Amino acid sequence: DITKPIDLYLRLYILNGLKLIPRDSSGSADPYLIIKIGKNKYNTRNDYLSNTLEPGFYQSFEIPVIMPGPSRIDIEVWDWDGIGDDLIGKTTMDIENRWYSKEWRELEL
Repeated sequence: DITKPIDLYLRLYILNGLKLIPRDSSGSADPYLIIKIGKNKYNTRNDYLSNTLEPGFYQSFEIPVIMPGPSRIDIEVWDWDGIGDDLIGKTTMDIENRWYSKEWRELEL
């Protein structure tokens, strides 16, 4: 029964960013990630990448989720400035549409 709540882990892999918008006066950026789903928030602010518009993040996250449950995952890229960081860009994905997809449900785990 796919409507009964079940505890799962979402594995998220973020490899690199391409052609980021410069946010520093030098024409570059110091990017890091913020990931949000439900009440959970993860970030790589302490590990920002210095002076790059083509960052190789190579980050993986294993996030506990309940399906069905909060299903929108927000992935944001920020520019580290020490104080007053700037948003570079963001995207949102709905992971629940995969959970209810017949093709995904038929995959063997």
